[in-house]
Amino acid sequence: MFDISKLYSLRENNQLEVKTAKGGIPSSIWETYSAFANTYGGTILLGVSENSNKELIPIQLTELDANALVKSFWDTIHSDKVSINLLTDRHVKIENIENSYVVVIDVPQASRFDKPVYLNNNLYLCYRRNHEGDYKCSKREVANMVRDNDTNSQDSYIADNLTIDVLCKETIEKYRSLFINHRGDSHPFSNEPIDLFLRHIGAAKFDDNNVLRLTKAGLLMFGYNYDIVTIFPNFFLDYQDKRNVVGDMRWINRVYSSTGDWSGNLFDFFFRIINFLNESIKVPYKTEGIYRNDITPMHKVIKEVLCNCLSNADYNETRGLVIKQYNDRIEFSNPGAFTMHKELAFAGGNSDARNKSILTMFNNINAGERTGSGIPLILNTAKDEGYSTPTFQDFFNPDYTLVTIYLKKTEIGIEKAEVNDKKTEIHINKVEINNDKPEIDKLIQDLSIRNDVKERLMKIYNLLGNQIISNSIISETLRLGHNASDTCIKVLLANNLIEPIKGQGKGKYKFK
Repeated sequence: MFDISKLYSLRENNQLEVKTAKGGIPSSIWETYSAFANTYGGTILLGVSENSNKELIPIQLTELDANALVKSFWDTIHSDKVSINLLTDRHVKIENIENSYVVVIDVPQASRFDKPVYLNNNLYLCYRRNHEGDYKCSKREVANMVRDNDTNSQDSYIADNLTIDVLCKETIEKYRSLFINHRGDSHPFSNEPIDLFLRHIGAAKFDDNNVLRLTKAGLLMFGYNYDIVTIFPNFFLDYQDKRNVVGDMRWINRVYSSTGDWSGNLFDFFFRIINFLNESIKVPYKTEGIYRNDITPMHKVIKEVLCNCLSNADYNETRGLVIKQYNDRIEFSNPGAFTMHKELAFAGGNSDARNKSILTMFNNINAGERTGSGIPLILNTAKDEGYSTPTFQDFFNPDYTLVTIYLKKTEIGIEKAEVNDKKTEIHINKVEINNDKPEIDKLIQDLSIRNDVKERLMKIYNLLGNQIISNSIISETLRLGHNASDTCIKVLLANNLIEPIKGQGKGKYKFK
C-alpha cells in the first residue's frame, strides 16, 4: 500500500499540493504544474484534503472517479493548455490509500532549455513556487528563464561595437603571464599576437563585417567598469570583510568594482580578494622538500567557489555579486539561480556554467574546474577536512544563488586534525563511538525523499547523532527555521529513526 506519510517531507520545501478534485480536475492544477516545473518539481495529490492539523486525509474517491480524473488530466495536458508536457505514464499513478483512491502526479523540474513552462500559449502566464504557494512570474523572471534556455553561452555574444582597444592592458598582461605559467611556452596560444590570443581564449570574435569585436566574456574579464556597465547596467562586484567588526562598523575592509582606482573587472577582482578569503583557513606546518606548503585542500575549495561564483553569475540581473567574509563562514552570493537541477549538480560530472567562456578563461590559469566536479569536490573536501557541510541555496524574484562555506571544524574534525598534526594518541571524550552508526547512515541514504532533504537529515545525524536533539537544537545547529526543523523531526519519526526520551521534557529525541 502506498505510504502517504512519506510525502510529508515535501512540505518543507513546499513541493506538495493537495486538491480534493471532487468536481473533476481543478483549473488551478495547471498553475501548480507550471510552478513546480519552473522551480524544483513537486507532487500533486488529487482526492486528498488536509485537516486542521495539516494531516492528509483521502476523501474516499472510487476507482472509477480516479480513472476519470487521470483521463481528464491527460486529455488536457496533451492539448495546448501548457507549453510542454514533461510527464510520462510513470509520473501519473493511481494509489490505494486507506481504502480510498488517490491520483499522484509527480511533476519534475524542467530543464533550463524547456523553461519557462507557461499556460494558454502566453509566455508571460507562467508561475513559480515559494513558501506561500504558486505565484505569477514577473516579466524580469520570464526574461531570465528565456535567456537561460539559450543553447549558446550568455557570455559568447559580441558586446555591441566595443573592440579590444577598450580593454585594460595591465589585466591582459597579468592574465597572459598566468596562462603561460600554467599552459607552458609551447602552447599554441602562448606566443600569438594579442588579438589572436584574445580571440582564441573567447574574449573576442569577428562580427558580420569582419571586424574584431569584444565578446561579453572578454569585456567582463578584462574591461574597465565604466565600459562594462554600458552593456550590463546592474554590474557590481562587492567584497565585504566582516571579521571582528565592533559597534556600528559594517565591515573592516571592502573591495568593490565602481571605485575608479582599479579596473573593476572579474579577473582583477578575483586576485584582489582571494588572499583575504584564504586568511580564514588555518595552515598546518607542512613542507615539500625544503619549502613550506601553504596550500591546503580548503584553499582550493575557496578558489573553486569564487571561480564558480564569477562564472555562473547572471550579470543582466538587478542584484550585484556580493561576497561577505565572517569569522565563522564566507558567503558567496551571485545573481542568477542554478542553471541545472540541483541533483545533477550535486552528483557531479555535469558542467553547465552560465558563462562558459569565463569559466574556460579561469580554467586556463588553473583557477577553476571544467569537469562538473565543482560541487562534489567542495562537499567532499569539507567532509574530509572536518569542516561543517557547505550549503547551496537559490532564491527567486530576484534570482540569486547563495553558497556558504563554514570555517569552523566540527568536534570530530578538530579531533582528527589534532591527531594528524601531533601524531600522538589521544582519547576521544566528546563523541561516543556508536557501532550502529553505519546502519542508521544507510537507512537515511535509502529514504525516498529529495536529495537536499536527505542531506539535511544526514547533517543532523553527523553533527548530533550521539546527542539529545530537539527543534531548537536542530534550528540553532543548522540555522533552520522552526517549521523546517519540525519537518526534519517528523520525517525522522515517521521513518522510525529517532525516539522520544522520557524524563527530559516534551520534544526531546535521540537516534535509535
